[in-house]
Amino acid sequence: MGMRKSEAIPKKLILRTAVAASAAGVGGTMQSRNDGDREDPDSFDSNVRAIFFQLLSARASLLRLYPEEICLAFMDDCIAAFKARYHLVDRDTDEGIVWEETSMEALLRLLEYLHDEIAEGLKDQSTAQLLMLCIHRLTQILML
Repeated sequence: MGMRKSEAIPKKLILRTAVAASAAGVGGTMQSRNDGDREDPDSFDSNVRAIFFQLLSARASLLRLYPEEICLAFMDDCIAAFKARYHLVDRDTDEGIVWEETSMEALLRLLEYLHDEIAEGLKDQSTAQLLMLCIHRLTQILML
């Protein structure tokens, strides 16, 4: 089962960081930083920056495709919480957001993928819950 061209992820979305993920949910699995884990801190930080980059990319696409005030507010709250929790600044995304073409359905799949990475990979339930509010709102809009 392949994606239709309108749902394909542009090659420019591939991150320069350790994690490259697609809106279809294919990609590396993040690992959480638990006390018992012996994960490389640089790898964890790289994963956090990759998720942050994708959150900002998703927000830019949301702004372009459907700039609905409530959904954007949920997304902004999620990004702010993520930045605060992981002590990030905008320059942590390298040179900016690059996601030129997408559909609303592909954007929704990217948000769902990011939710899973935040909730399960990073074990960050509070930020994942904020993102889920945006996902639910966007789903409601698509059903109208």
